[in-house]
Amino acid sequence: MADMRDLIERFPEQLEESARALREMDLSDFQSSTEGFNPTGILLLGMGGSGIGGAIASGILANSSAIPVISSSDYSIPGWVTDRTLVIACSYSGNTEETLEAVMLANDRNSKIAVVTSGGILGDLASKHGWPSVSLPGGLPPRSQFGRSFMGLAWVLNKYGAFSDKMYAELEATSESTKSNSDTIEGQAAALADLVEGKNIML
Repeated sequence: MADMRDLIERFPEQLEESARALREMDLSDFQSSTEGFNPTGILLLGMGGSGIGGAIASGILANSSAIPVISSSDYSIPGWVTDRTLVIACSYSGNTEETLEAVMLANDRNSKIAVVTSGGILGDLASKHGWPSVSLPGGLPPRSQFGRSFMGLAWVLNKYGAFSDKMYAELEATSESTKSNSDTIEGQAAALADLVEGKNIML
């Protein structure tokens, strides 16, 4: 297995490979799920490395979305979640306890559910309940696969109309800008490492 540094350095390739795989996906499940559905709110479920994308997407859409887009890492779900809510469950392993508990609560409320995962229990639930799913390649540390997870999440949000085509196209183009600026990014990371060396960090 590749080491973490190598996996992180492959971030631009993750974006490219993910975008290509998503362009080749069978859209039938998502087309039937999105047809005639206009959500009154969107809840993004995920923990840790799989939850970062939800927090970022929520932040991106905060000032442009006409409906609330909220990220959550809890076992529970908000009271406003109904059958008019889009719930996207993100778990790289598919076995994240909090995400599994929350998505089943959303299912009990007849919410519209979509999934981004490499398999596990969440993948099994998606197959059982007919939830449309973006499948990720498995077997890698979740925190190293942010590029794939976030592309999958953004793709789902685009299919349901939350991410505009323009926003998604800009995200697809991010791989090239990341490649061209890789030396600058590495330099900034090295400078930050030097700055905090030997210090106690509190966040």
